[in-house]
Formats: sequence, structure tokens, C-alpha cells
Amino acid sequence: MRKVSRILFAAVLLVAFCVPVLGDELPAPLERDIYPGVTNISYAGQSFRFETTVTIHVSLIPRGANLIELRFKVHQGTTTRTPVMAASPNMQIEIDWVNWNNTIFSGTPPPDGWEGLLHTESGFTEK
Repeated sequence: MRKVSRILFAAVLLVAFCVPVLGDELPAPLERDIYPGVTNISYAGQSFRFETTVTIHVSLIPRGANLIELRFKVHQGTTTRTPVMAASPNMQIEIDWVNWNNTIFSGTPPPDGWEGLLHTESGFTEK
């Protein structure tokens, strides 16, 4: 009976120490090309809606339990001979954070890309 109690106690301790470690695991970073049109992405329990007229490369990177770094830039052509084009008024990108009913970005694409830090508990976007 005493051995059973010790084994049970050891099992309880093992579970108590392992569960918090497994619960703190961050999601893997996500990189994806978004093509013209509307695309919805779910990442780390958050939902994002991308509406774009140009192809963009998006990166979602966990920076903590409640922080996600969002980066995007216009996807460059597949050949090195193609010159980089300046953003025209016809090139538009809108990124909405569905969970918070918040527009993260709206407008013509920045020439060097864009990045911001999203606070998933408050819905705040830090650029």
C-alpha cells in the first residue's frame, strides 16, 4: 500500500511539472505568399483577413505568449532582370484583425515592407 501511495504521489508531481511546460509552447512561425484577392489566415488563435491587389509575402512570428510579429512586403518577381516597380495607386493592401475588428494596415504597399507587433490580449498594434 505504501508503494502505491509513493507511485501515485510521484505521478501527481510529474503531471504538475510537465503540464505548465507543455502549455507554454509557442506556435511555429508562419510564412506565406498571399495572392491578389481575399485570403483568411488563422494563426495562434487569431484570425486575419488579407485583401490585396498585389502578391505579398507575409510572416507571422510568435514573440511571446501574447505577442505576434506581423511582417509583409510586396513579393518580388521571379527573375532578377525585372526592375522593382514603385507602388502605384492601383496597388492596395488591407489587413484586418478579425478577432478585434481592427484594421492593421490599409493603403499602398510601403517600398521596404511593413512590420508590427500585435498584442493578442488587448488588440493593440505597435508599429
